[in-house]
Order: sequence, then C-alpha cells, then structure tokens
Amino acid sequence: MNLDQPIFELPICDICNKPVEYMDGRNDINFDARIFKVKCHGEVQEVALSAMTMIDFEVTVCRAFVRERLK
Repeated sequence: MNLDQPIFELPICDICNKPVEYMDGRNDINFDARIFKVKCHGEVQEVALSAMTMIDFEVTVCRAFVRERLK
C-alpha cells in the first residue's frame, strides 16, 4: 500500500486550475444525502448527492467553482 498517494482525488478549481484547498463530506440524514463542501480562494461551494444518485450512477470528482462562460 502506497501511503504517499491520497485516498481520493480533490476536485480541480475552475478558477486557478489547481486542486481545491480543502474538501470535506458529511452525511445529512434528513435528506438521505452526502454533502460535499470545497473551499478555494476564500469561496465555499457545497453539493448534495442523494443516496440513490450514489447507488445508481458512477460518481466522479471533476471541477469546482465552474462559471458559465460566454462563447
């Protein structure tokens, strides 16, 4: 077992294109969901994934703080 590698990948910040500074997850029993919180550049973003979503779909870590861009 390689202890130098993280257990999971951190999302990439869409603003600086680097891994976010902080990430945590907690269970919300009221909504049967897992709440993920990321922080970067002094901003905080949360996303909730229902238990059904995590069972039915393959969940992958991707990008945080994605802003809509004009084309």
